[in-house]
Amino acid sequence: MESSSPIIKVKPRDLIEFFDEKPDWSHKQATGVVGIVGEDMNAACFQHYLTIAKDAKSKILDGSVTTGRRKGPRLDRWIEVTWRNGRRTVFQTEIKNWSAHAFGGAVLPVAASRVELADRKEASWKHHWQIERQVLREHLTAKVLVRMKPPDGVDEKTVKPLLIFWEAIGPKSK
Repeated sequence: MESSSPIIKVKPRDLIEFFDEKPDWSHKQATGVVGIVGEDMNAACFQHYLTIAKDAKSKILDGSVTTGRRKGPRLDRWIEVTWRNGRRTVFQTEIKNWSAHAFGGAVLPVAASRVELADRKEASWKHHWQIERQVLREHLTAKVLVRMKPPDGVDEKTVKPLLIFWEAIGPKSK
């Protein structure tokens, strides 16, 4: 499967190999790629998932994601989702491009076994999520839980936090 737009053409497997396997030729390339298209790429991956797996429609909303004050946390974007049943959710979204190229990032081969993948997901989960207290450990991710001022026309009751990682992450059992 290939995705394309008038600007960029992407082969998903090549993208995953680039970010997760960290091939020799990719050194010093990932920072530039992430800086230019990282957040858009991750948001597009989420939107693709919604379309394929959830039969939902989504769009990126205009407007900054802030508390409405001059100071305070800033997030990356608003993503509006209309679910199959017609309900609407607007996600205040923070995106983290923490691939194998990131500081402390680890390689995860595309051909990793289910056990390797489960172990990596669990290690990342424990790194970011404090299980005992049920909180995100880092300010860079925890800020997604701060209530942001919704864009005009968005009911505050439809707003939910969403944290998008470019990283295998989740409880081992899931």
